[in-house]
Amino acid sequence: IGAGTALAYAAFMFVVDYYASLALSALPLPVAQPLLQIGLNLGSALLLGRWLSARAPGLAKLGKPSAKGVLAGIMVGVAAWIAIGLPAGWLTHALVPGMDKFNQALTDLFNIQDFPLWSVVLALSVFPAIGEEFVFRGAILRILSQVMKPRSAILLQALLFGIFHTSVFRLLPTTLLGVVLGGLALRTRSLVPSIVAHALNNGIVLYLAYAQPATLEG
Repeated sequence: IGAGTALAYAAFMFVVDYYASLALSALPLPVAQPLLQIGLNLGSALLLGRWLSARAPGLAKLGKPSAKGVLAGIMVGVAAWIAIGLPAGWLTHALVPGMDKFNQALTDLFNIQDFPLWSVVLALSVFPAIGEEFVFRGAILRILSQVMKPRSAILLQALLFGIFHTSVFRLLPTTLLGVVLGGLALRTRSLVPSIVAHALNNGIVLYLAYAQPATLEG
């Protein structure tokens, strides 16, 4: 097991996730996201973990979280949008033209207003938090951390996490969030705190985008 294993898996996920997203785009959001995040992302991470379990004990395992770890996840999730997402979004807005049009196109693509709020929260907050945490912190980071120094492993998986979202507008905030989530996962030795933080961050940003859109404008 080496960095090549993690990079090959990341490359595989980039390609498969892209085409799976296209194939599922005709389905309603509450149906497409569970299939993509739970069926594909979580499923692939667990299969990889099982295949490598003899060589990498604990790979893609949920881990038993401590109360302090869960509390840390809650604090990170609540604070990340303002400490990371907001300034990174403003910087991206200032440096890269067209961000407003991108955000509107994303909103139109998902047709979020057509679905109940609870289903949107599950689809865009909870399911991505579970699927993506198992892929990036549960599989890729755990492989990299065995062959690299922790800081290098965290930075590399965070960059891959940013690239995975295939948008220049989301690259900086997503990469920075990946650094924080990676550090949280390694420090707590569990995916639960990073899943909690990821879900809360997505949920807060989702709420602000619709309830208080001016808050996110640069």
